[in-house]
Amino acid sequence: MKHLALNLGVALVFAGAAAAQEQGRYTFDLATGFTAPANFGPDNLNTGWNVQGGVGAKANSWLGAKVQLEYDSMGLNRSTLFDLGFRRGNVNVFSATFDPILHLTPHSPIGVYAIGGTGLYHYMNDLSGPGLFGYFNSSYAVNKLGINAGGGFEFGPGHRRGRIFAEARWTRVFLASSVHADYIPVSFGFRW
Repeated sequence: MKHLALNLGVALVFAGAAAAQEQGRYTFDLATGFTAPANFGPDNLNTGWNVQGGVGAKANSWLGAKVQLEYDSMGLNRSTLFDLGFRRGNVNVFSATFDPILHLTPHSPIGVYAIGGTGLYHYMNDLSGPGLFGYFNSSYAVNKLGINAGGGFEFGPGHRRGRIFAEARWTRVFLASSVHADYIPVSFGFRW
């Protein structure tokens, strides 16, 4: 048993050393924040929340790309719920996107970057309210393409180490030929 533990320890040290040589080429991030509705949304939706995670790679210190998973949730406001005859309602969006990143100040302690991309968005609208025989639910869900664009700031000791970041992106989900949903997730997280 001691030999197994020793061998695992040595393997982890070598794996860590190999990963350290590649540090900076691959990125991982986790973040959370608030989501503000845009276009017709501010009249119908409250500011909500988001959580996201991504994995990516850098081509060089200026250019990279990542795949990101994100979940955004915004509640319908009271007047909209009253007009619709429901007591509760949410708009939830789960997305999987591909996002190129342009680092404008790659070697600075305060990094500035532009990010944007496209992907698949699962748009869900859930409503619930009282009925003649108790509560009833109404749900609408659709998978659509969407786009996003924005930017952010990174704070940390260098471009190759873990950094704290703050990011905002305008997002548009194409629901129908002339109907779209816009929102702006503002996220704060850690990237390493």
